[in-house]
Amino acid sequence: MSDTTNLTLSQAFAKAQSGYNQISNSTLPSNNSKYQAIEETIKLLDYCKDRIRQLALFSSNETAEDYSTSELKYLLTDAYLGQVVGKKTGGNRRAIIEQCIDCFTEYLNNCNNLDMVIKEDQELFKRLIKDQGDKTKMDPAKRRQVKIDRHKRRAMTKKAIEDIEEKIKIRANEPAAPAGKEGDEVDLGSEDIEELERKVYTRLIDLNIQISLDELSSCFEEMEMVKHMERMMVENQKDPDSRMDKNKKISPGKDGYEEDWRIEPKGPLSGGSNSLLDKKGKPMQPFVLVSKKETIKQGVFRPGWALPTMTIDEYLEEEHRRGNIISGGGEKSGADPEPIDDNDHDALDAETMKERKWDDFKDDNPRGAGNRMHKG
Repeated sequence: MSDTTNLTLSQAFAKAQSGYNQISNSTLPSNNSKYQAIEETIKLLDYCKDRIRQLALFSSNETAEDYSTSELKYLLTDAYLGQVVGKKTGGNRRAIIEQCIDCFTEYLNNCNNLDMVIKEDQELFKRLIKDQGDKTKMDPAKRRQVKIDRHKRRAMTKKAIEDIEEKIKIRANEPAAPAGKEGDEVDLGSEDIEELERKVYTRLIDLNIQISLDELSSCFEEMEMVKHMERMMVENQKDPDSRMDKNKKISPGKDGYEEDWRIEPKGPLSGGSNSLLDKKGKPMQPFVLVSKKETIKQGVFRPGWALPTMTIDEYLEEEHRRGNIISGGGEKSGADPEPIDDNDHDALDAETMKERKWDDFKDDNPRGAGNRMHKG
């Protein structure tokens, strides 16, 4: 964890911006053990935010033109903080979302006070604050078109930033021949490095205005989900038995929500009955409440074929118990039977009767009769 005690605002922001870029470009999930930059970056951004507040750096009575590039870049602090905090996992999710909403709202308000928010974004910001993520107040087709337009605009802004940064690199390495990515000459214009850097930060601020508006919309939607889950928990605590009724609807506030769980019996049903509760409402057998989401989740990462439920030895043992396996065989099965004693008249008579019955059977059922159709 970085020690911010002896850091200047400029040093802390440079480290925080580096951490933010590392987090934004990382392919690792935020709960990965190797993903260590989140808490450190949050600490640095919190320190920058406190220093900006102490210095009263930004005023609603001024515009962006009244600030130097080195001062203007600190506007990004709240936008960076909101994005990084949103990647935290675990803990109180509602508190995390509330902190993100505060950061994005403060960033957008600061940019608006400096006349850096275009009219279209101002209207979207006002609508988001008013509707608090209620999508029903906007036409679905219009909402989709707005998303497409915003995606295109964000891509164009990113491309513009990359082009300006490329110009800065070429300016820094002059008098080397300026060449573009595809071998074409880059039009550097008459701007010096300081002017180019200011263009980078003004476009970065605009890019993060777009990101903040999108993230703010997502935060409001997630907050509705969190509040819904909290209402469900309160309802379940008030009426625990309502969870046993699969057809019951919970109606917190003005909305109605169907249950998203089912009852999974454990073990055989006693007495052949499917009833889990007796007349008094007491459980008659063990059961487990299984969420639909959990069931779907378990079904995602699994093979596309049926897995065995028992080993080969267990299967053979079960088949033997059912009587489906014929015992015997081996070397002794092919050996000639022991000869009958000539003095054992009963055995001789039994053998004679057996042979006669077999002869009679062959007379009534000649060889191949089973493969031919006979009229009766």
